[in-house]
Amino acid sequence: MIWNIGLAAKENYEGLVRAPEFSRDAEWLNCKTPLSLKELRGKFVLLDFWTYCCINCMHILPDLEKLEKEYPYELVVIGVHSAKFVSEGETQNIAEAIARYEIRHPVVNDRDFKIWRSYAVRAWPTTVLIAPDGKILRQDSGEGVYGRLRPYLEQAIPYWKKKGILDETPYVYAEASAPNHLLHFPGKIFYDDASQTLIISNSNRHQIIVADLDGNILHIIGSGEKGAKNGRFEDAQFNQPQGVFRHKNLIYVADTKNHLIRLIDLEKEAVFTILGTGSQAQGFNQPGFGRNVAINSPWDLYRAGDFLYIAMAGFHQIWRMRLSNHFAEPFAGSGYENIVDGRLQQAQMAQPSGLSFDGGYLYVADSETSSIRKIALTDGPQAVKTLIGTGLFEFGDIDGKFPEARLQHALGVLHHNNKLYIADTYNDKIKIFDLESGIVKQWGNLTLNEPSGLASDGEFLYITDTNNHRILKAALADGQWQTLDLWAGHTLFLNEKDEYELEISLPKGSKLNPEALSVIQFGERQILLSGLSMTISKGELSGKEAILKLYYCDDKDTGLCYYEEIAMRFAANSRGLKPILKIHHP
Repeated sequence: MIWNIGLAAKENYEGLVRAPEFSRDAEWLNCKTPLSLKELRGKFVLLDFWTYCCINCMHILPDLEKLEKEYPYELVVIGVHSAKFVSEGETQNIAEAIARYEIRHPVVNDRDFKIWRSYAVRAWPTTVLIAPDGKILRQDSGEGVYGRLRPYLEQAIPYWKKKGILDETPYVYAEASAPNHLLHFPGKIFYDDASQTLIISNSNRHQIIVADLDGNILHIIGSGEKGAKNGRFEDAQFNQPQGVFRHKNLIYVADTKNHLIRLIDLEKEAVFTILGTGSQAQGFNQPGFGRNVAINSPWDLYRAGDFLYIAMAGFHQIWRMRLSNHFAEPFAGSGYENIVDGRLQQAQMAQPSGLSFDGGYLYVADSETSSIRKIALTDGPQAVKTLIGTGLFEFGDIDGKFPEARLQHALGVLHHNNKLYIADTYNDKIKIFDLESGIVKQWGNLTLNEPSGLASDGEFLYITDTNNHRILKAALADGQWQTLDLWAGHTLFLNEKDEYELEISLPKGSKLNPEALSVIQFGERQILLSGLSMTISKGELSGKEAILKLYYCDDKDTGLCYYEEIAMRFAANSRGLKPILKIHHP
């Protein structure tokens, strides 16, 4: 990380060098027409040179947003996207990243590095502040943008206002796109064999989903509002969570943008915070207990024994937390960003983003080096070993053995049957690495857009197809796949009989409202509900969806009555479950 690279300005807040104009052939996003510095004269212009894979670039986005909100009349922020990876240079992929990161300011695609070179930029992220007269005031690289620029702007804005040059017409930024589907950039997925459930981080809806293998949603955890609130499932808040891991009735969550580890208790139906202060750590290698230790962009996690291992992308390290007392410390990686094998504390990683475990070794998707690393749980000269990947700028789409094989910014890894399944994210593919032969090759023939998470029940591979906002279910035997149909209503499974009895279980102390008509509606057809049970033929309902319109009241003379519309579907299933619909008070 490089700090304070300077094109120094005069102390009176005037620049020395005129800012180069944008290249004319560049593509723009988040604005109606291409922008030029000439038309922005009178404004302070802040250029943010970034690439969407970069964790440090992600870290300064909140700083930019704060500056946009605090100086809406004086400042215009422009993102200059200069891609590190080939895939990142595609304008549509940048558009997806803009939506995922909820960026509202204009972004120019600098795929050929023309703007980068004209400003002599050397690192991501770099910001360049341009004065209202079009001259460069300062250039800085690294994080901490708000802390550096706000004091400067507090002095520079009055100076230029006094000169009579400042244009105080507010710049109108684009509106962040709102999702219109259940999944919105899903991140990670975990399969729990004991409960036969899938745990999905629905990252940009800021929620965690628990579903069965048929796609029936058992819990949606989180209000959907961005935040860090603990409490009941419907009230709790997350901020773009990623990694999830279930153990019995507990779910651990890497709450990435909150810089927290959260705990979901399914029995208590509540969310707690167990690690992190809620602010991004400002120093390296500072262990501590629970809520008193600051962490940095946790991206994935895995529980093994009494430890929770955490892919700490912002630190370029693997951390571990002892579950008995919540003491957390760096486990592997020095904190320097590179690809170096060796002892646990001397090895170097670069933005680790995916974890898996085979009972003896951790496997890490080390995204910025496009590599897969293997880590022993005990230290030694070869505790950290590279299986695929050779450098920070060595990437591609090449099958074969190490060191010739290439990935491109892989975010996910899964160990299964002595093989590693890899979410080769920027190649839009799933790869399989045979641990015995050392050969990596493409797996399946899937249509993907930046997949990032993997899970398996032993028969199927479940894939978070992040930019397509869906979960794929692919057979391990032959790669045949389908989209997992997630259903947020109630599924009632039919048995083999021609007729069955549907029972409705009301909350204790409740009864049907005799003065209102409760019905089950199939399109235009309605079945009147005369009691809490009814006989329906299998042929009427199999594979169909329905809406239950239910009116009920308290048994006692309280005057409290309720109305609910409940989505239901009916499906054939060999489990022999009795179709009972349990109702809870809204």
